[in-house]
Amino acid sequence: MEIGLAAAVGWLFLAIFAVLAIISILDLIKLIEIRSASQRKWLFNSVLGAAVLSVGGLGKAYYNDLIGQIGSPAPEATARPGPSGEPARPAGPVQQPSPSSEGPKADPSDAASNCAAQAPEALRDWAQAELGERPDFACVARERYPRCVASLQGRAAAENSSIEARVCAREIEAFRRNQISPVLARKGSYQVNLDSAEANSRSAGTPAELERREYVVAEIARMNGTEWQRFVTFDRDSLRDLGACNSAAKCTLPQ
Repeated sequence: MEIGLAAAVGWLFLAIFAVLAIISILDLIKLIEIRSASQRKWLFNSVLGAAVLSVGGLGKAYYNDLIGQIGSPAPEATARPGPSGEPARPAGPVQQPSPSSEGPKADPSDAASNCAAQAPEALRDWAQAELGERPDFACVARERYPRCVASLQGRAAAENSSIEARVCAREIEAFRRNQISPVLARKGSYQVNLDSAEANSRSAGTPAELERREYVVAEIARMNGTEWQRFVTFDRDSLRDLGACNSAAKCTLPQ
């Protein structure tokens, strides 16, 4: 029932996203024209919101279904690892950044604040008002990734218990919820605002307007640049680790 409801919500918002996306495309190619800049900005933000909700709903349904197929219980969304349920952790250096001894318990709002980069001081007030929070893709790589991942991946699957793997999966899930998801959400809305600002600045004439446009163009490039590619790799690796810990492999990876 839970999977069916999540999928239904996902398909509903996917349909909304499709309609809004078509209107946006028709406006971009000038088959129709949205005269009000505020209406256009609202439309782009609506497209983003519908996309995030639809992908989230469908993704939750697929993830829960996958967990059911492999015979391991899915981690609860609100679960928080505590010191009483964690396996013993070996001392010594590990390849991944190490978490606190009590597991990741950071407030998502704190993570979001830590991953906001400042615009240049001369443009800061304008950028905050027009573009919103500036995402910092490098900050997540500095956060404490669950140490249990490196510990369990360093053994053979037969040496890991299922309960250890499940606890580690919950730590990875908490890390993704508190550290990775806020950055992805910020990037989506920020990029919509960048595209709008770039379109509005094409007729820039004064030195101040030209400076703002140059900053916007550079930020658009940064949204798909080197830091973003590293973030994507980190995101993909954490998903791989989460899947391994929720499978019969018990966190180990194929050789």
